[in-house]
Amino acid sequence: MAVLVVLVFHAGLYLPGGFIGVDVFFVISGFVITGMLHREWAAKRRIRFRAFYLKRFLRLTPALAVMVAFSVITSAVVLSPFGPQQTTGLTAGGSLLLAANFAIASTTGGYFDGPASGNPLLHTWSLSVEEQFYVVFPAILAAGWYLSKKFPILRSSTFLIVTALTGASFLVAMRGPELFGTESWLTGFYSPLTRAWEFGVGALLALAVTRFAVTSRALASAMGIAGASAVLASLFLISEATDFPSKWTVLPVVGALALLAAGTNQANIVTRFLSTRPMVKVGDWSYSLYLWHWPFIVFASVLWPGSLAAKVLACALSALPALASYKWVETPYRSVRGFSPWKFFPLAAATLVVPLALSGALTIAADNSYWNDRLSSFQTGNDAIFSGSECFTDQFATLNAPEDCQLNEGGTGRPVYLICGKSCQGQGEAEFRMICPKLRFGCHCW
Repeated sequence: MAVLVVLVFHAGLYLPGGFIGVDVFFVISGFVITGMLHREWAAKRRIRFRAFYLKRFLRLTPALAVMVAFSVITSAVVLSPFGPQQTTGLTAGGSLLLAANFAIASTTGGYFDGPASGNPLLHTWSLSVEEQFYVVFPAILAAGWYLSKKFPILRSSTFLIVTALTGASFLVAMRGPELFGTESWLTGFYSPLTRAWEFGVGALLALAVTRFAVTSRALASAMGIAGASAVLASLFLISEATDFPSKWTVLPVVGALALLAAGTNQANIVTRFLSTRPMVKVGDWSYSLYLWHWPFIVFASVLWPGSLAAKVLACALSALPALASYKWVETPYRSVRGFSPWKFFPLAAATLVVPLALSGALTIAADNSYWNDRLSSFQTGNDAIFSGSECFTDQFATLNAPEDCQLNEGGTGRPVYLICGKSCQGQGEAEFRMICPKLRFGCHCW
């Protein structure tokens, strides 16, 4: 369910809050990972960190590496070398090094900003946030369980530690701009600090159900219906115009939490629906579907701009490489057992070296205009040359004819018309570059 609403939203169909599918999945991930680690601790009184990280790598990285390599190669053919290719290259490297959310925040900007729709690896921000959670959270759980074992009086320490961290993250998500300022990365859409509480509530539920069960079928059904209603309502009450993360994030998160809690008693109607063969099969494919849908949509949007049909068809066609990746990459790697460190490191290097090399090559080639003089003249030309005494004003209606409004008028290529959303009247060049950070040529203010 979580992945389907994201696909519908990204395909451009009417589902204003479809992006909350990622928040639903964060809750699921916190629940699943904590339950898995708790079962290991209960059985063996320890957590095998090496085995955990190996499994996470094999589960996520090989399939990601294939998709990244495809996206980088296609970007070299389809996207512009005047910014989009560099952004793709940097995001590709970030996605493979657990830092795509930071790379995207610094290169693409906000999730709903214009440049985001042209980054074929935009969706990897959520994978990096999840991987950052995987890096830190097992140690937090292990520390709490160790204290519980060592000092019986602290038997609830794990629950209390996770509750405290979840509460702190929730505070940052709700009051971050007031605490840290509106421009701080700590409070942004991609920040792990504003998302950790979503994993945290799932983790708290996983810890709670080890002691308490939903035994009543009626209660489980009520929780399932309430949870499904909350998630469905958030798809239409939340939109791109909604501050996010914010208090609105509580709606899909609580909905997902209720659905998971209801699922601990599988006799209820909602859980039975979510357990049907088609839904389970989509759940099996969900990671690969998520990986492949967005690059296809971005490339289709570039090739057929403004075409909703192209986006929808591209999203549908992305299921083909997704299923191929699931069968021949994701499943075989996930089933690997008994890897020693000496075998793992060569495997990790072999998995990462090709997409990382491609991402670096794309970034360097685009930055150097592919060593093409004509491209270089467009990309790194002299300061902008403006002509037309009344070309640039605050009232676009008073602009003269386009031929009187020239940027780098000595250029021989097709004209490109740039309109920024803010006027830089009375500001210096540095301020103008902050307003329009994607400019790749010198400019003067007007």
